[in-house]
Amino acid sequence: MNRRCVLSAVGTSALALSGCLNNRTEDGTAEGSGSVGGPSVTISLTHVAGDEAISLNSDVIRSEITEESPAVIELIAKNETESAIEYGTGAPAPFGALYDPDSPEAILWNKKYVESQHVETDGRRITGMNDIGISVRLSPEETRSETYEFAAPPGRYSIQRTGNPLTLGEETYELDITVSET
Repeated sequence: MNRRCVLSAVGTSALALSGCLNNRTEDGTAEGSGSVGGPSVTISLTHVAGDEAISLNSDVIRSEITEESPAVIELIAKNETESAIEYGTGAPAPFGALYDPDSPEAILWNKKYVESQHVETDGRRITGMNDIGISVRLSPEETRSETYEFAAPPGRYSIQRTGNPLTLGEETYELDITVSET
């Protein structure tokens, strides 16, 4: 199916803040060292359905959002079985376009959006996309990952793919990002 899906997702906006990050905590979130109190990103990733054949994990590489740079988040999918698995996704692979449909400024931004012939962008804003099926194949124990930038005002955001739950095959996940003032 190749139906047109129009989005009103506004891309990341710059926030006037400063500070730096050097360390990560045990749960993978970045820990500020010498921070002056800019917004900081934390992730809650919950497996809500499926038999856990494909695990999805996150790593907050940079949690603080500054005027010069957004937070950086990596998503990692892993085949936990002894057989090859395929899962469907929208453009671009391996996870499609990820954003909060209720908060258009909350988008996990990746340059692949601009490079994809199936995603229309205007700056860091997604203005439309083709609703197409793309398959990603994972061999046993294989991982696929993607790194994203994220900058949004303080709040809690429920990240989805093209307005649908974040699914990998039979697995369904909830991905919430919280931006809080530190």
